[in-house]
Amino acid sequence: MKKRKKALLTSILVLPLLMSNSIMPLPSSDYDYESFVLSCVHDGTYEVADSYTKEKYLITIENQGDRYPEIFRDFILNDHYFHSFDWKDKLFQDEVVPSGETKTYSLITKDKLPLNEGEEDEWNFSSLNLPDENVSFSNYSISKNDEYEKTYKISSAIEGLGDYVYAAIVDVTYKGVRYAFETEIYSSGSFAWISTLEELDLSELTIDSIKAYRSYDNPPNLFRDLGEGFLKGFLGMLSSPTTWLLLLLALLPPAIIVVAVVLVVYLTDRKNKSKKK
Repeated sequence: MKKRKKALLTSILVLPLLMSNSIMPLPSSDYDYESFVLSCVHDGTYEVADSYTKEKYLITIENQGDRYPEIFRDFILNDHYFHSFDWKDKLFQDEVVPSGETKTYSLITKDKLPLNEGEEDEWNFSSLNLPDENVSFSNYSISKNDEYEKTYKISSAIEGLGDYVYAAIVDVTYKGVRYAFETEIYSSGSFAWISTLEELDLSELTIDSIKAYRSYDNPPNLFRDLGEGFLKGFLGMLSSPTTWLLLLLALLPPAIIVVAVVLVVYLTDRKNKSKKK
């Protein structure tokens, strides 16, 4: 019985922590971006292992707008949702197609794509859609993580971060070719580690720009929200004379009890001292 009560008490104490972290917003994105031209050619099969192959397609994407299609996430083709696939010919694990650039990738799938014969196909890629112009970056650089292969770290001075969840789009030039990738920005003002598909020669890489994108909503914080609500309510109550009167009346009985207890203890202590004498 005691163990059950202890477990219940622990659950009650931990519940606010779970609630405060259970619904975390993500940087805002959608599948509505249409400012790109795409061509898809079936390129036979891709050998995964002996006697096991997958379908291979060559995908060329010309990004004509100012957003960045995320080719590392799920995509939609002719109302079919795809989440089991593999993009080849990427440089960065979380690569996106730079604005104004044309990129060609190999797409490896388990089954053939549901392409329309003789009709235009509808492709939908997710992309971040809420840039935060108040966030600025300066003195940025990239360094190698010596503990793990093909991992790197962006360092930068960041100003203007609000109370949101952030991601960054980093535009770079590597060996004369433009690339872009996505990475997370922590609330502390640092970046998540970056993974690549090959080791980079950092002397050949230049960071051209970093753009911040945020969530629509603030991350939930139960203690902060309860604290702010209590503080606002308490300050509002203090602005009323009636509240002060009620507060004094509420504090009067406990004050009388405290004084009475202190007086009893004092008198008892004096009485005991007199007996000893």
